[in-house]
Amino acid sequence: MKTRGSIALCALLSLGASRCTRTEAHPPTLATLSVVRGAVTLAGDEPAGARLPTDVDTTLGAGGRALLVHDLGARVVLDGGARWKLQRGGLVLDAGRAFVDTRGTDPLVVTTPAGPMRIADAAVALDVRGNQTSAYVASGELTAGTPAVEARRGERLTLAGSRGTVRPEVLFEDWTGGFATPNERPREATPFVGALDVTTAADPTQLLEPPSLRTHEVDVRVVGDVATQVTTQTFFNGESELVTGRYRVRLPPGHVLTSVEVDRGDGFVAARLVPVSDARAMPADDVTRVGWDGEGRLSAVLAALAPGRTVGLRVTSSGLLTRRVGVRTVVVPLADDGRAPMVGELALR
Repeated sequence: MKTRGSIALCALLSLGASRCTRTEAHPPTLATLSVVRGAVTLAGDEPAGARLPTDVDTTLGAGGRALLVHDLGARVVLDGGARWKLQRGGLVLDAGRAFVDTRGTDPLVVTTPAGPMRIADAAVALDVRGNQTSAYVASGELTAGTPAVEARRGERLTLAGSRGTVRPEVLFEDWTGGFATPNERPREATPFVGALDVTTAADPTQLLEPPSLRTHEVDVRVVGDVATQVTTQTFFNGESELVTGRYRVRLPPGHVLTSVEVDRGDGFVAARLVPVSDARAMPADDVTRVGWDGEGRLSAVLAALAPGRTVGLRVTSSGLLTRRVGVRTVVVPLADDGRAPMVGELALR
């Protein structure tokens, strides 16, 4: 069973944070922003928060560097001087440089003054100058322009007046500090078995080895036609420093989220869902950001994960049983694209 429609709420999940009161309406948000250096401002010189609103002109100051993670999964590194605006299916890049990585995520449409580019399962470095846009393909393929032209890995596609030309790149200036790697991205699309990606606290663009998944427990209870699934996972941070984790999981088809709990060593603590617009006053190290992307995809950011410690996550969801020829079926997805997960311990009750 598949649920139609989408969830229009992005939320923040706070553990023990003080109550926030909504004082004004804010536009919906579609991406998480991490500033490496410099300042990011919205239209009217308003400082940008941890979540970026849609359809608002945004600028990164000269000499800056920032990482934007779209709720579709794409990661975008932005260089100083970049000007852009978020949209539901992508972003509008008006000026500056951006490195877009959609390997293992949903496609992202980047609209430039020279025309749109749909970046699907590829890594592309964009440079927008006036009405001309150039795109270096670090991985995968890119098709753009009218008539359409195709650029492959190691080639540069240039759009001017919607017409495209392709040429081999002799020397690529890696302004991203190593993020523009042609190697396969060590992350995957939102999986049914929750995954935890970690980065250093000092540099959110530096992706570390993923923590080991110690345990994965699934408890399904059926009452009438409703199945409630409780999934508990434990991850171990083997790094020698504090890290920031991004937890990704896809709910079973047709399920809706009931609750999320986090265990940082003192037992599981039930979390509160707080609207993003109310969370700007919360301390950055006291929140877990939660966002939705359509049909049951959950993305949570866990700040300040201690070295040599475990962190547990418990996700509870509910959905109707599948009926076929009078038989009611409970589905517990464990594999993505036919690939079995690497799990140390698995329990089904």
